Amino acid sequence: MPRAAQPNIPLLVVGRSQQSIPWIAEHGQAWITYPRPLQFQAQITAAWQAAVKETGKVEEKPFAQSLYVDLVDDPNTPARSIHVGSRSGRNHLFHHLNELHKIGVSHVALNLKYGSRPAKEVVQEIGEYVIPQLG
Repeated sequence: MPRAAQPNIPLLVVGRSQQSIPWIAEHGQAWITYPRPLQFQAQITAAWQAAVKETGKVEEKPFAQSLYVDLVDDPNTPARSIHVGSRSGRNHLFHHLNELHKIGVSHVALNLKYGSRPAKEVVQEIGEYVIPQLG
């Protein structure tokens, strides 16, 4: 592992980087990974936090994931799977983000690459209707 010129530069591990979860917990300040089915992601976040505690350095470290989002006009549209994400209305997105929070996902990077609507509209809608409801 290369040494940083300044020791305060955080190391955020993306994916597994060919390392074990205990190694990532020992050397990384956060882990960024990919979306998975909720039950499987819950197992991964639990393993992550257990490995973090096992280091004896801190109680918790951030666990983040990416999520491709195609937010459609109808807020009540149920989710349909797309490549590493879902196409849905904002109500499902809110529900899904809440569920991710409950299982220990602290940050979600929303990616609008596969969106069918203009990104500006989607960001506005998420900012107005989804983010304010998140706890």
